[in-house]
Amino acid sequence: MVEPCEAKHDKYLAKQGPHKLNQSPSILDFSADIMYFVYILQSLRNSEKYYVGITNDLDRRLNQHNHSPSCSYTIRYSPWKLKTYICFEDKEKAGSFEVYLKSHSGKTFMYKRLVTKLNKGNSLK
Repeated sequence: MVEPCEAKHDKYLAKQGPHKLNQSPSILDFSADIMYFVYILQSLRNSEKYYVGITNDLDRRLNQHNHSPSCSYTIRYSPWKLKTYICFEDKEKAGSFEVYLKSHSGKTFMYKRLVTKLNKGNSLK
């Protein structure tokens, strides 16, 4: 049985627990528990503009897209909202899926199966 992405994300966050401020990040080893997210953002400025990316921290990455001047594309069309995301336990699989969504056939799939379905108010199930 495939576990829903939200359940995997909740389990991942529960495993992290509260971080102790005096612990060095290098001491913490979550490498076996890291989740990777391929995410789709939609511009609130121009609803026809989308951005696909990969991260292991959705909140931080969305904040970077909305407030960091490092990427001219995301700044040009900011602010962004998270349209959807797909969870992966394997970074290589997440990276491959991100590359696929950025390809011609992947963009077609994304618009037809992910974006359009969500715009109509349907779930991805």
